[in-house]
Amino acid sequence: MKSTVVFLLVSTLFIWNVPAGVQPDIVYGKAGGVILRLDASTPEGTGTFPIAIIVHGGGWSSGDKQADIKPLLKPLAKANFTWFSIDYRLAPTNRWPACYEDVQSAIRWVKAHAAEYKGDPRRVALIGYSAGGQLVCQSIALARDDTRVQAVVGLAPPTNLVADCERRGGLSPSLRNLLDRDKPLTEETRAVLRELSPINYVKPGLPPFLVIHGTEDKSVPYVQSVNFQAKLKANGVPCDLITIQGAPHRLTEWAKFDADYTEKMIAWLQHTLGKKIKIVLVGDSTVTDVKGWGPGFEKLLKPGVDCINCAKSGRSSKSYINEGWWEKALAEKPDYVLIQFGHNDMPGKGPERETDPATTYLEFMARYVDEARAAGAKPILVTSMTRRRFNTEGKIESDLAPYVEAVKKLAAEKNVPLIDLHTLSIAVLDQLGPKASEEFDPAIVSEPGQPPAKPDKTHLSPKGAEVMGKLVAENLKAVEPDLAPYIE
Repeated sequence: MKSTVVFLLVSTLFIWNVPAGVQPDIVYGKAGGVILRLDASTPEGTGTFPIAIIVHGGGWSSGDKQADIKPLLKPLAKANFTWFSIDYRLAPTNRWPACYEDVQSAIRWVKAHAAEYKGDPRRVALIGYSAGGQLVCQSIALARDDTRVQAVVGLAPPTNLVADCERRGGLSPSLRNLLDRDKPLTEETRAVLRELSPINYVKPGLPPFLVIHGTEDKSVPYVQSVNFQAKLKANGVPCDLITIQGAPHRLTEWAKFDADYTEKMIAWLQHTLGKKIKIVLVGDSTVTDVKGWGPGFEKLLKPGVDCINCAKSGRSSKSYINEGWWEKALAEKPDYVLIQFGHNDMPGKGPERETDPATTYLEFMARYVDEARAAGAKPILVTSMTRRRFNTEGKIESDLAPYVEAVKKLAAEKNVPLIDLHTLSIAVLDQLGPKASEEFDPAIVSEPGQPPAKPDKTHLSPKGAEVMGKLVAENLKAVEPDLAPYIE
């Protein structure tokens, strides 16, 4: 939601109880005159390990990196995670958003320094308990490129502060300290609480979540996690919920009710962070491994990525769905789907394939986006690679513009990453010119006794696939930075 995992956990562990191999009090930043510190644990042996950043609880106003997350530390170390447990600025001395900003700073620091602790910054998990759970869920729901992680674990996290305060009849002492506000729930206070509630920022494309919660929690009601899971799933975000029957809010008591909950958490993390990334290619013949850019793209992917080319020759955005190919592509359970159609949607392709760029084409392309997200995949739209048709001045004349503009419009409206292969391919071919671009034409075999076959100016030779595939790969790194480490 990548080979080293970073978890943000809330920790309250006394220094004499810190496991062997822990380096305490490492400075990760300074803010508001406060030195920010963390403890780090590095596994024995060589190689890179998953990372856990740990964020403690304490109602945003108490606790520290040596306290309440003690039950999690040994299991993480035993499972060969590099873990970091952080301190952050506390209320009332430091009001919101100080603690939130510190969590983000810790994520950046850990990613930048992961190699020094045998950690892999491409597999990071944030783990937070109680108030720390709110901080990690909020941090990832609003993450930017430099604070994205691959997994999130919330332990009894308050994710709907408005509902919680309504239950209490006003702001809790902790929230009064954090926000410098009185107890009554005024409309202005409700607006602030909505802004601090992770459930209001759930959207497609977030990393997988695991939520662990006791049914007898009187501080953060169990129903908060039930509702948070439902909101995540409704947006196509994978979320598992481990329910601890009878357990109260205090983390240190959970093992009495479920002795295996930490093992379940570790197993989930290993599965989520250990699996390969899966990219599925969807489109027409210009994407296939036979005559499209697929092979050139796949060639540039590093180990840790599986790429499955589900493109089908002769299909349009309409026929690919109607013939069942899209359903089969989603059955591959991809993490990312690259989608390119347009060539066979044009007039003259027949009623089974033709679409109108302003109406039916947009509708079908929107289905790809919505259904990919619903399946837990992240869609990437790709505009159609141009045909190699030159005018008398040696420049490309494309007939795909209406379909290209429709895809751009859809990407903007639905906030979908876009690779404008149409514009990129025109730029390459204009620079090469008609003669040099013939190297991109696939080999044509003429039938005996028949006139020589016309050159194929739509599909690609191996050389053409290499060039066009590289354009897709390079721009995928730019529009989806999380994939950059996996592309040459």
